[in-house]
Amino acid sequence: MNEKNQTKFMLILGLILLLIVGGILYFAFRDRGSESDFTLNPFASGGSGSLQFVGNSPIPNDDYSLERFPVSDEEAARLVQLSKEPTIGVGISPDGDRVRYFRRGVGHIYESAFHGQTGEARISNITVRNVVRASWTSTGDTAAITTLNNDIQRDFWVKPTGTTTIETDVYAGEHLSRAFSPDGTRLASLSKTGTSYSLNISNTDGSGGTTIFSTPIPDYEVAWAGDSLISLKTKTSGFAPTILETMSRTGRNPSVLTSGKYGFDVVWSPNGTKYISSETDSRGQDIKTSVFNTESGVRTTLTFATLPEKCVFSMRTKNNIYCAVPKNLSREPLPDAWWKGTVEFDDELWRIDLISGSAELLLENGGFDMTDLLLTPDENYIIFINKDDSSLWSYRLFHDEEAIEESSEEVEN
Repeated sequence: MNEKNQTKFMLILGLILLLIVGGILYFAFRDRGSESDFTLNPFASGGSGSLQFVGNSPIPNDDYSLERFPVSDEEAARLVQLSKEPTIGVGISPDGDRVRYFRRGVGHIYESAFHGQTGEARISNITVRNVVRASWTSTGDTAAITTLNNDIQRDFWVKPTGTTTIETDVYAGEHLSRAFSPDGTRLASLSKTGTSYSLNISNTDGSGGTTIFSTPIPDYEVAWAGDSLISLKTKTSGFAPTILETMSRTGRNPSVLTSGKYGFDVVWSPNGTKYISSETDSRGQDIKTSVFNTESGVRTTLTFATLPEKCVFSMRTKNNIYCAVPKNLSREPLPDAWWKGTVEFDDELWRIDLISGSAELLLENGGFDMTDLLLTPDENYIIFINKDDSSLWSYRLFHDEEAIEESSEEVEN
């Protein structure tokens, strides 16, 4: 080949290579659009990906992949990401048809259908920055929120009435702990008063308050054990013993249920007849989980170990609980290390019958560190936050309509 032909050959070869590279880039990017145009849902059936919309605009979701969440095809068909953005304060809407939540950072309020197919809808444009704690009443119309700005804590109640209007006001005092009653009509809150700490019972907006109890103990956490009983528990730690006591909503008949247990935390059933608890040794090791029946005085140790806040009581099926159970528990002190974020879990989701002792594995391969578990009113879905990134998820619990109908048979809890 002479020099002229060699030059021509090299030019043609270079042109061919440019065409090949251009073709590859074209097909790789022709459907991508801008970052604000779409997102892939790795949990679509078969793992092929599908658009997930927020209002009328899809959102990017490039952080998720099947490698990170190795769900099976069956699990993928029942799992939906409701919000990629970090969320806080999850509840059920007043009509019982949607999940309602705050967006971390900006404090906007969003709703999504449980199945996630219609995307997110922002129901409030009001910005409340640096929300560090939020919870909704069981009726879903009012939320209590705590903001922290420059080490200054403020506590508010909010009631959204439209995308541009919201009723709100500041609670009197700084809430060290608070909880709405199961029926959604009352608020129990603990605040510092001088050198002591006062437990106040009020309407959900803080009005009509009455102090029912005062204590020098600064670290009580407040919960409701049914609509007429208040639970007070000193803060949980694997290095310190805990006191758990109850009293009536008027402050009468105080009773210490247990004391001296390390790593002791509880989650009450809505009617106050049971609580799920954890317990460790004095190093935060060897955690055990049990269920205590306050009526019979019987404590049942479960065959698995998890943290109570990874569990939720069924409201429709007697003696059923749902728990996210870590596949491998850390040797770090619990629950301290988990709360601090130095330990993460890979959870399985189980349904447990407390009478028969039978258990059903519902989600095995999600790779989630579940928290804030919430059952929908029909208990066909369980809503949870992935602690790793505060993203919000929904998991369909039943396979078919027959199972859904069976789950809807109301029985006394």
